Amino acid sequence: PEFTLVRATLEEQLEAARVIAKKLNASTGPVSVLVPTEGLSAPNLVKDQNGKNGEFWNPELDRKFRAELKSGLSSKIEYREIEAHINDEAFA
Repeated sequence: PEFTLVRATLEEQLEAARVIAKKLNASTGPVSVLVPTEGLSAPNLVKDQNGKNGEFWNPELDRKFRAELKSGLSSKIEYREIEAHINDEAFA
């Protein structure tokens, strides 16, 4: 099968962070948010198996997404960043 991936723009990423925070803030039970710092999707990684940056690797955009998400969360929600890629065993 073939598929197309498109990297969201900065504003789209920030809006996604705001929507996620709003939904999490509406929770009625305990919530913890764990966010990887080394990539949020398969093509968003520091280095692939050939030693090249992933097509979507943009650490500044990812940092802004994480900052927007964190700043939008209620203080009752635990927020932690994990130094790993989303597909790493360390993040699982």
